[in-house]
Amino acid sequence: LSHRFPKVPNLGDLTKINPKDLDPDIVVAGFPCTTVSAVGKQKGTDDDRWVSDEIISLIDGLENRPTKVIFENVVQLLSNKKGETVRPLFRALAELGFSLKWGVVQARDAKAPHRRSRVFVIATNTDDSELQRHGKHSVLECPTAEESRQRMAEILATSFNSTSLDRTHNFNFGKFEQAIRQWELELRHPAPVPIVNNRLNEYFSEWMMGIPGWVTGSVEDQKARFRLTGNAVVPHQALIALAALD
Repeated sequence: LSHRFPKVPNLGDLTKINPKDLDPDIVVAGFPCTTVSAVGKQKGTDDDRWVSDEIISLIDGLENRPTKVIFENVVQLLSNKKGETVRPLFRALAELGFSLKWGVVQARDAKAPHRRSRVFVIATNTDDSELQRHGKHSVLECPTAEESRQRMAEILATSFNSTSLDRTHNFNFGKFEQAIRQWELELRHPAPVPIVNNRLNEYFSEWMMGIPGWVTGSVEDQKARFRLTGNAVVPHQALIALAALD
């Protein structure tokens, strides 16, 4: 955050933030997917990392309701414990005055060469007076949405490997060649070699997520690169979800 968006303040621990100090228009929130993921123990609300209650408390403590609240998580969020895990979260948002829409979007819906199914939830404030409010602004100095979009566009447009779509390797992608080529054209970036020294190349993982250079350009540690890339969201996938649900 400090590297890519230095003007954005890092407020630190969610549980130690005073909501009275904030006045957000949109809250984008989430919690570790391992609480419900198929590769985890699927303990849901019984997992200490389940922080949806803290997120709801923060929203409830705001002097002004945000116009929207946006959640993203693995698709198992909807099915964990036969829906008993997500139901209290949806109910709490509804009780705070939000109408909800949710749906599942796959990364391949955005032409990425992998599935990566994710559920997106958009909760919209139903109070017209709140939606139209232009009252007090946050005391925090943040870049405008347009500045943020422009900054991300500049970063994603910066080639990290080649100025053309000609690869610097001849790796055989086999039956995935067409899908890889399609993603190359979408990103305007050639696919990095996927395997280096018999190990997965972190540059390839990052490229698969649609964010070439985003993590590797600012993080030195290889394990951290894989962790951050694995926890990321394919931006193109999120755009489809927001356009469909908003």
